[in-house]
Amino acid sequence: MREVHLRRGTLTTRIAHVETRTYTVHNADQKAKTLVIEHPARTEYALVSPQQNEKTVSAYRFVVRLAPGATEKLAVTEERLDEAAVAIANLTPDVLLTYVQNKALSETAVKQLEQILERKRQLAGIDAEMRRAETRINAVSRDQERCPGKHSQLESGQRSAAAGAGLRAAARQSGARAGYTARPLLRVA
Repeated sequence: MREVHLRRGTLTTRIAHVETRTYTVHNADQKAKTLVIEHPARTEYALVSPQQNEKTVSAYRFVVRLAPGATEKLAVTEERLDEAAVAIANLTPDVLLTYVQNKALSETAVKQLEQILERKRQLAGIDAEMRRAETRINAVSRDQERCPGKHSQLESGQRSAAAGAGLRAAARQSGARAGYTARPLLRVA
């Protein structure tokens, strides 16, 4: 990772992908030779090393001088820079942790990312609590939907039981005033 920028809730990173291709050549002759190696020029990559001797539309050309019976190596290094921008709100704490652990970042950037990471962890904890509460609420709702008749029967049964108890109490009071004692004819459970 080459660069990290943090602006207005967006984390922008620039990552360098480095590729090296090594050419090994051997001069089997007893005379010194000059060899031209053509390496393909890719538009998305920039040449880092070595300096080319010549460039065409589709290739870099490197000149290698070989002594008699000698073996030489030519390492061609290229680099591609990728830039990515991500909203910090979309990053999980685990992804942020990978950025914090990057040794290429400055101390200031690491501290800023650590603060964001701590807040993201707090938010993740709150989100988990909310999901657990929603799960409990959904379970209760499913239970109530599964037994809709029982719920309304229970409520109407409670009302009729209360009404019956009120009538019995009223009858006892009116019977007591008249000198009668009330005996239940039928018990309702």
